[in-house]
Amino acid sequence: MDNVDNKVFENNQAQIEILKINLAYLNSLLVQRSSILPVIASLSATMLVVATFNEDLVPLTEDIRVALVILLILVPISVIISILELHFAIDKTVNHILKSGGKDPYESKSWLGKFGTILMANTPLIFSVILSIIIGWIIFVVI
Repeated sequence: MDNVDNKVFENNQAQIEILKINLAYLNSLLVQRSSILPVIASLSATMLVVATFNEDLVPLTEDIRVALVILLILVPISVIISILELHFAIDKTVNHILKSGGKDPYESKSWLGKFGTILMANTPLIFSVILSIIIGWIIFVVI
């Protein structure tokens, strides 16, 4: 009987190790996927700088204006999607921690600590909304 228990235990340990490896691999893939969107935003911003740097280099025809508007729209969309993807991943991870019996890593006893946690968690989203408003205003001026 003891031999059977050892085999079951070893089989469970092997499955846990395989699960750990796959979760680590999935985590690295998610990080890579999340890092693509800010690169798109950076490249869009670079294209905007190049396009508006010298009118002799790129004359501002209607086609170029449409391309600039598209690039301007890509910047906040890619940043907001990246932030939301990270937010959902963090929420899912915290829920898994809580289900496995762990404590909430964001739990705070004081109202100031709770406010600070909420502020720090939502600061990137707040800044991206401000960026979106500014870019919307620029699009309005360009068109």
